[in-house]
Amino acid sequence: MRPLLLSVLLLCLPVSAQAVTYYVGDGGSNANSGTLRAPWLTWAHAFSKSTCGDTLIVMDGRYTKEINGKFSLSKSCTPKTTYTVIAQNERQAFLVGDGDDAVISISNSAYVTVQGLSVRDIENPSGKAHSNVMVLKSNHITLMRLLVTHNNRSLNSHLIQLSDTTSSVLEENELYFFHRHGIILNRTTNSVVRRNYCNARSASGIQGGYNGVSGDNGTGDDCIVVYPGDDNIIENNISDGTMLKGFSVQALGAGRGNKFLGNIALGPTIGLSLDVRTGSGSNYMPRDTVVENMVVINASDTGIRSRGARNTRCDQCMVLSSKNGLLADTVSAAPGDGVYSFFSNNSLVHGSNSGTGFYVTSQIQTWEVDSLNSFKNLRNYNPSSDTSWGIHKTVDPLLGSCLVWIPDSSPMKGAGINGKDIGANILYRYENGLLTTLPLWNPSTGEFPHGAIVKGINDVLGQSLFDVHKRLNVNSNGCSFPIGFGAGGPNPDAPSRPQNLHAS
Repeated sequence: MRPLLLSVLLLCLPVSAQAVTYYVGDGGSNANSGTLRAPWLTWAHAFSKSTCGDTLIVMDGRYTKEINGKFSLSKSCTPKTTYTVIAQNERQAFLVGDGDDAVISISNSAYVTVQGLSVRDIENPSGKAHSNVMVLKSNHITLMRLLVTHNNRSLNSHLIQLSDTTSSVLEENELYFFHRHGIILNRTTNSVVRRNYCNARSASGIQGGYNGVSGDNGTGDDCIVVYPGDDNIIENNISDGTMLKGFSVQALGAGRGNKFLGNIALGPTIGLSLDVRTGSGSNYMPRDTVVENMVVINASDTGIRSRGARNTRCDQCMVLSSKNGLLADTVSAAPGDGVYSFFSNNSLVHGSNSGTGFYVTSQIQTWEVDSLNSFKNLRNYNPSSDTSWGIHKTVDPLLGSCLVWIPDSSPMKGAGINGKDIGANILYRYENGLLTTLPLWNPSTGEFPHGAIVKGINDVLGQSLFDVHKRLNVNSNGCSFPIGFGAGGPNPDAPSRPQNLHAS
């Protein structure tokens, strides 16, 4: 081909449009150009005028369906052209629902990020079933640093819901005032839920409303529930305050290969519950669940329960000051396929004065546990004489005031299998299922990662994320960080670096 003809053809090929930043404001106008000085008004107009690769900045203010229309987004983008909706100032854009629709709805979308917005709904018994933030039939959606509160308690609604969605990320969101679920993964797979915080604030069901499982007894249902879903990673989240369950898997046709890593449940009825559902066959039972470095504190019923499940593995799990510790049992009304198994290494239960530390019922056909410690419980091990217990101690762990890691002075330090601690260490971040050497807590203040503080919502002492580290005695109340934490010091549980590698 002659050079001149080739040049002409290249000029005729389409070129990628350059990404553009646009603005939407509660006092804007659709006649504007979408700039900082001339923002748009409605979501529909802003979404139609912007495209994949663009960024839509939401200016400070109050946004309602009456004035700004519905936030209903559908964009199928690519890894190189992610579409982003982000607050101009974190959590100062307030999206307020009318109780009839989702406040934020994302459907049939890919590679979309929504970050830094404040979202709340109102009570409306005549509304349609929805959640405050709903993601439907989508993939690669990121919801980050949202402040989501007050679902419509008249309905079966939640705060953040992912349905028929895959490969998505929920990161560093704060969730308050809800009677059902803070985060629900519904028929969702291969997604990551990390460093989120829930506090239901005693937002129980209301008379005439949809009261869910917890009813009107002053609790929400779950902080984070997989209901159902496969191969999701739930890492470094905190459930705080009275809830029926901190974390759970409801195997209703799925529920395989989910991982719960480095999570904390403070004050729930049950910290983590893996629940078989009514129905025959293995699809109705949680399978191949991995629980690692989990802490449950002050559970009024059970710390960690594996019910009618197969191949549950709970390593370096720790239950403190709860009625019962780790329980593996079944339920006759929901047998699954009738084949159950449970495994645990390097786990610790302390202070279950009215219950049992480790309890495996006779219906669990296969169970193997090793390097356990159960101390100061009404019953430490049940069955007490079974040889399947492996090495099991009854030793004071000498935790002092430490709740979420094993202090260096504890006899549990390095006492477990492979020289690991007996008990949990939640000091460093998990990222996509892998334990890293990145500090989870702020090395200077002890604070858990959090976004902007909004007066009257997430600034409430004793019921908010900003001060949860104090309730967990993180670098406070007599439990100092281990020497070297945050300064490049070693992480005893992180994978070791390869040694003696040579280039060929």
